[in-house]
Amino acid sequence: MTGRRIPYSEIFYSIQGEGRYCGAPTVWLRLFGCNLNCDGFMQDNLDDPTSWRLDYKDIDLSGITTMGELPVFKRGCDSSYSWAKRFRHLAPKEPADAIAENLRALLPGRSFRHPTSAQDAHLAFTGGEPLMQQTAIMGVLDALRDGGDAPQHLTVETNGTRPMTKAFTAYLAKMLESSAKEWFWSISPKIRTSGEPWDKTIQPDIVGAYASASPHGQLKYVVDGDDRTWDEVERATALYRKAGVMFPVYIMPVGGRVEDQQRIAAQIAEQTIQRGYNLAP
Repeated sequence: MTGRRIPYSEIFYSIQGEGRYCGAPTVWLRLFGCNLNCDGFMQDNLDDPTSWRLDYKDIDLSGITTMGELPVFKRGCDSSYSWAKRFRHLAPKEPADAIAENLRALLPGRSFRHPTSAQDAHLAFTGGEPLMQQTAIMGVLDALRDGGDAPQHLTVETNGTRPMTKAFTAYLAKMLESSAKEWFWSISPKIRTSGEPWDKTIQPDIVGAYASASPHGQLKYVVDGDDRTWDEVERATALYRKAGVMFPVYIMPVGGRVEDQQRIAAQIAEQTIQRGYNLAP
């Protein structure tokens, strides 16, 4: 096995749980690292950062040797294990060909085409922020192709703030010409619920470049029912539309855990349909 060792937090085979392809069998590569923290999620007082409590900073790591032993944290980013520096020593680091083999090994029949249903499983790159590792994404896809089983349906889950490199843009175009049926952008812009500043997270030109490279995707917003949050959804969407991003909008209730989401699920569902968006519980 050769090449740069790529840090990631987990590889697993499950279903897509959000948005357009909810329910689709999907093999996942969660790459390590992110340019945002999103410490505001599920805080008691979103307007007072001095009051925020961050479980990922407080957890005792003695005795924890793998990512899988970490809990889903109630406050802050629910996947902080995929980017926080204090967890980096737990992140596996492997070359692209080893990662490709790990992905392939999870698939029934070791193939993206199911041996019985003849339906294609999807491959999703997530994080963290996977577009911080564009070279790694290309390397893994090359390794899968060299192994004789390139995925037909690709999803990149991104916060929409990282521009594509020229090399990555060219690679995407080549894939769509030669092997992949679809490159799907699942973009989750971070609005006030995340605690991140607007000017840092809402980047219409960057997302517009994604849409120019592949016209398939979705916008997902995490909301808490506050009118100010809904105002940001509408403001951000208008800016994306102006930049040529016509992806459908999905709304998700805030909360990294099921019990937290259920607390406001009915309210968010009603507000979502009244505003004409899609719901992604």
